[in-house]
Amino acid sequence: MKSQEIKYVGIDCRKKNFEVIRIGDNSLHQRQQFSTTGNGISNLLNWLNPNDVVGLEAGSQSFRIAKSILNKGIQVIVLNPGDLATIYQSLKKTDKEDRLRSRDSYNVFQ
Repeated sequence: MKSQEIKYVGIDCRKKNFEVIRIGDNSLHQRQQFSTTGNGISNLLNWLNPNDVVGLEAGSQSFRIAKSILNKGIQVIVLNPGDLATIYQSLKKTDKEDRLRSRDSYNVFQ
């Protein structure tokens, strides 16, 4: 049975795959990587819980993934890259840090 606790999920999309992190109230992080193929998106949908809130940065792969998540009835927020200025101002930028900062940048995740 999938968790009923609301957890926040950040997705960082790339050309061939995307990195996903799920953060719950207990601050334990679950990380996964999926391919951008139909199979990979299907695996993501099976991994997500109904109460998850998903945020991802707008991009060429993002809208197809977001539409699939919405079709499953899971809340998804597509973030404007221009609004994520703190990510780009960082001296040490990694994809893992991007996912955490995108979660913290928006009060919809709090």
